[in-house]
Amino acid sequence: MPLVSIVLATISFNTLAQCDASQEPPSDKPSNFNINEHLSKFSEMGDTIQNMPPIPGFDAGWNKRLAAGVFLSSAFYTDNPYDLKNNPVYNASNPDRFTNWFFGAAAGQLGFSSAEAKTAAAIVQQAQDYTNGQHPDYRDFTRMAEDIVSALWHFDGTEDNFPDSMDIEGGYGYQRDAYENDTPSGKSSGNSCDNDDSNDSADSSSANAGSGSGYGGGWGGGYFVGSAGCYGACGSGAVGSVTITDLPRQETIDE
Repeated sequence: MPLVSIVLATISFNTLAQCDASQEPPSDKPSNFNINEHLSKFSEMGDTIQNMPPIPGFDAGWNKRLAAGVFLSSAFYTDNPYDLKNNPVYNASNPDRFTNWFFGAAAGQLGFSSAEAKTAAAIVQQAQDYTNGQHPDYRDFTRMAEDIVSALWHFDGTEDNFPDSMDIEGGYGYQRDAYENDTPSGKSSGNSCDNDDSNDSADSSSANAGSGSGYGGGWGGGYFVGSAGCYGACGSGAVGSVTITDLPRQETIDE
């Protein structure tokens, strides 16, 4: 009987375990960043893109891939809300690894494969190195072009900085194995790897805002609408976080 109990306990544990160590959020995750709340936005956008009507004369599949790529790039682009390393709401923890981790999770929810997410990040890295005055490849166009071609050839994130590719893979695994298989109540906890994680319960879309200009934007009808041009005193007595505004859905009227 004791042996049977041990076996059953082991089976139960393995059934309930949702994340392995590689899928856990990196330690530089901002305490006020609700993973599942933000990831649900990318999930909604992915569904919206898949339901896009075809554009006459264009391949429907290609159009959807292009829309997903533009959306993902816009969301993480410099001075947009998911530029977490520079966003004044989250940069206290200097979330370098977590930004890559969440990029992988977001890319998966938009329908990209792990290899595609890591390759895209590797290409972006070459462009960043080109404009980084402290990098040996600064303003070396030939080297940037060669590394971009190499990134496309390997198609696995090889040309990205360590451990960026590993973190992207971890985030991708999180959304695939934990988030997608979690219950609605589990998702509402903020972290599907740890449903008791109270650190993820902060409302990161509150009306508070940081200081400066450029962060903001909003969601309307499932769409993220770029930079709003303001993350300064955008709310009464605001300090500490960016406003993500739910914009009214735009209706199309047939005349």
